[in-house]
Amino acid sequence: MQPKRDAKAARRFLARLMKKQHRVPRVLVTDKLRSYGAARRPLMSSVEHRSHKGLNNQAENSHQPTRQRERTMKGPPPAPPRGSSPRSAAYQPTSGPAGT
Repeated sequence: MQPKRDAKAARRFLARLMKKQHRVPRVLVTDKLRSYGAARRPLMSSVEHRSHKGLNNQAENSHQPTRQRERTMKGPPPAPPRGSSPRSAAYQPTSGPAGT
């Protein structure tokens, strides 16, 4: 990483990302660093650029699928199926030695 990213470095970074993806994205979501906007204009002028505060942090949004899975895992464990007891699977009685 470098301490600051100017427009030239951001352009190089975005060009490398587009080359890896093999296509131009529909929307570009970045932080509020101004050099990303300056680098986007010559490379992909038709792409919408969103640089709002919370857009780049998807895991913290409460409506994301990851958070929904976490919420269900915090609840009580599911009940065992009806008609089975916890002992029935672990304890299998065996017949004693023959002749006793």
